[in-house]
Amino acid sequence: MSELQFITTDVETIAADNIALLESEPYLNRNLYPGDPVRNVVLALSYVQAVFAQSANHSANQSFLDQATGTALDALGVLLGVTRRTSEAARTTLRFSLGAARGEATLIPLGTRATVQSSGIYWATIETVEIPVGDTYIDVIGEASEPGPGANGYLTGEINTLVDSIAFVTSVTNLTASSDGSEAEDDASLRERIREAPTRFSVGGPEDAYVTLTKDARADVESVSINSPDPRVIDIYFTLTGGAIPASETIDEVEAYLNDKYRRPMSDVVNVDAPTPVNYTISLTYYIRNADSARAAQIQADIATAVDSYVLWQRSAIGRDVNPSELIRRVMDAGALRVTVTNPAYDELTFSELAVLSGTATLTNGGLDDE
Repeated sequence: MSELQFITTDVETIAADNIALLESEPYLNRNLYPGDPVRNVVLALSYVQAVFAQSANHSANQSFLDQATGTALDALGVLLGVTRRTSEAARTTLRFSLGAARGEATLIPLGTRATVQSSGIYWATIETVEIPVGDTYIDVIGEASEPGPGANGYLTGEINTLVDSIAFVTSVTNLTASSDGSEAEDDASLRERIREAPTRFSVGGPEDAYVTLTKDARADVESVSINSPDPRVIDIYFTLTGGAIPASETIDEVEAYLNDKYRRPMSDVVNVDAPTPVNYTISLTYYIRNADSARAAQIQADIATAVDSYVLWQRSAIGRDVNPSELIRRVMDAGALRVTVTNPAYDELTFSELAVLSGTATLTNGGLDDE
């Protein structure tokens, strides 16, 4: 949506109005022709007036949800109790181990750190835990010291250096890959949550309210699917930015958020889980018009981009059916004359399933052809 124009910003219109107004004044008693010094001053001031008009229009547009950005958007959100989600730190499950079982509990304090050697990134425990008497290890969630996606992607076993030494603890290792670190919420996501905010005013637990609350839990929640298999039982499935499947630590975090007594109706039983991936493959052959032979290379590149956009579209909504017709449409829009799709076949997904590409897409250029 383009900005609304409350005040004209066209310099020529402003200048013409100003010149006509000035020429109508009895004290001037003459026309302002091109080259007249007074006319030149009016033209210069008209330009300044146009710049101020642009600024005034922009400021006025910041009062509208579709136009507001930055702090102006934050201010609109406050009116509906919606605040911008901050960046999230990556998490993983850390296992602290003893050399042998002990006759007393071994304390692992809150904030105990582990790292990948030479990485400069630390994961600290988010709670105080104890290795029970007779046991040799305890598992606890560790959170990266710096928020953002930079600490994502460390594989199982890579976080294995204990920074804060603890008596009797001989080793630490991560049981899950570090994941789900994210940047602060962007304007587009915040704007959408503000638009959806009125749906949560009901305390009856409608579907839209649970969708909104799930998106409130984290800045990077992208798609949410709700199902109620039994009365008062609410099953919630969600994905993160780009259709990423959340880690178990993130699922637990969102479930705890939704089960807060100030959010969940007392009678509801809320279960949160990741969607089930349904794999599909892409194999297609496309043909290019003879008339487009001069730009065949660009069309090939556009088709590859179109297929990438289809893959992202396919996994950006839980329960979205695998739809080869959409794939054909996008490839055709990219410049193909015709398309033969071997895979995927149409596949109807359930509310808890997510279409995920298996391997890489096979795109075959069938050559040039006549219409």
